[in-house]
Amino acid sequence: MRLVGTSALGLAILLALIVAWNPVMYNTLHVGDTTFMLQVSSWVRAGDAPGVDFNHFYGGMHETFVALGLELSGGTVKALDYARLLEFGLVSVLFVLVAWKRLDFMTVNLLVLLCALTLFATLPFEERPFVLGSNVEAAHSFAYNRFGTVLSLLCATVLVRPSQHRSAEWSAGAIAGLAAMAAVFTKVTFFPIPLAMILGFALMLRWHALVAFLVAGSFFVLLLDPAGARTISVFLYSMESTGTGATESWLLRKAIRLVFSQHVEVVALLIGLGLVLFFPARTGASRSVWSAVVVLGAFWASSVTMGPAGLVGHQAVPFLVGLSVLLLPDIAQERARGAGLALSAVLFISFAGPHLLNTAGATYASIRSADEVALQEGPLAGYLARGPWRTYEDGGAISMRRDPERAVAATAERLVAGRGGDATTEYVLLINAVSLLDGIEVPQGYGVVSNTLLGIGFAAGADRADGFPAWPRASSPEFRDGSDPLRAASVMFLHRQNQGALTDTLNSFLSDAFILCRQSPLWDMYVRVSHSGGRCL
Repeated sequence: MRLVGTSALGLAILLALIVAWNPVMYNTLHVGDTTFMLQVSSWVRAGDAPGVDFNHFYGGMHETFVALGLELSGGTVKALDYARLLEFGLVSVLFVLVAWKRLDFMTVNLLVLLCALTLFATLPFEERPFVLGSNVEAAHSFAYNRFGTVLSLLCATVLVRPSQHRSAEWSAGAIAGLAAMAAVFTKVTFFPIPLAMILGFALMLRWHALVAFLVAGSFFVLLLDPAGARTISVFLYSMESTGTGATESWLLRKAIRLVFSQHVEVVALLIGLGLVLFFPARTGASRSVWSAVVVLGAFWASSVTMGPAGLVGHQAVPFLVGLSVLLLPDIAQERARGAGLALSAVLFISFAGPHLLNTAGATYASIRSADEVALQEGPLAGYLARGPWRTYEDGGAISMRRDPERAVAATAERLVAGRGGDATTEYVLLINAVSLLDGIEVPQGYGVVSNTLLGIGFAAGADRADGFPAWPRASSPEFRDGSDPLRAASVMFLHRQNQGALTDTLNSFLSDAFILCRQSPLWDMYVRVSHSGGRCL
């Protein structure tokens, strides 16, 4: 068993080293989400707080790590990788601390490996029920869900595996309190986790751990949000922006669909829970089972808010795998324990194997495509996004580095023809917008905005445009509060093929303060007259 633990730890470290070493930030999906997170995190780096200085869907915990990554990377997209490394380092240390007088060497290292896979795997859990497909996929989106998941698993570890030592109960309870509230500040919909922890500790009569959990959690809240205004603001803004789409019935249907899309893992875990109930290895093991059910229900409730509406992935699988690893030591009978071990091994390998293959493929693809990176300097240095659309009709490869004019023209033609966009399209849009900004100086205190979800402001190194939504949609509350959302915008990009409600809304706010400065087949770039400096073409 020690060999298994050592191998798991070695593989986790290897994954972290690969993430740290790879010079190319490679995406095949969700360019908008990626640059959105970088843009918001750059505001946090500048000292702004989500829910206080600007409206945001999330509490800012993950964004703080990305902001630290921006410091380490010199303000480039590599910050997203550094953020994941920092999160992995923190969670690994916390798991080691929690393991004291509680977990064996193999179990804690399997959990560390599971966290590494959850944080570093390149395929988004929220949209894909199955991992392996015809294409290797890589995304840096939904990273806040990943961080919240490993924090929730850390809490579950403390709850499901009690210690007989009072000092270990006090320390682990405090760590769980900090982790649970960090998950809530990562994404407010993780709020069922601390509630489940309180109920679980009470169910198991673990009063020392419960007191430590409450004290540490309260300290965390008092430190970051003493009046609760930040958390309430984030929650209300999320509800106001979502509108009536995420109804209770819709969330319930998604929760049921999650069961059927992850039925093998759910059945395997239920068998494991049954083995613990019928063959308990220690007094109170049955209470651990019911506590596991409570915390699993809480995580399930949180997981239905992960990912776009209507899409179901395998976002609950890492948590299910972690619970199976944690419950094994509570099976007494040797034959039953062997069955539980086999179940857990199958679950772990079925999750880890495909993700490792996909991540390895994405790493290889990024290295092979390094010479296609369009920008070698600035915030987007080392960033490359490539979707399924990679060649022109004549078979030539699309390259924003070698032939940007042809790539822009072909992208516009494709969008006009209604053939849809992908990561290649978004990458061409992003790089073309940066090129249009050449020679335009955005004054301090002003930002760059657009009618897309692309973080062009981050790419331009601009400040936040106060009053403009971080994630602009026609339904954004900022467009309905009676103020001018362009009051702090120096440059506004309007994607010419994106004619819809958002574009109409932004056009309604355009005034004589802006002039049409530059154009391309993809963009109309408006600049504030007082900032144009005679550099418009």
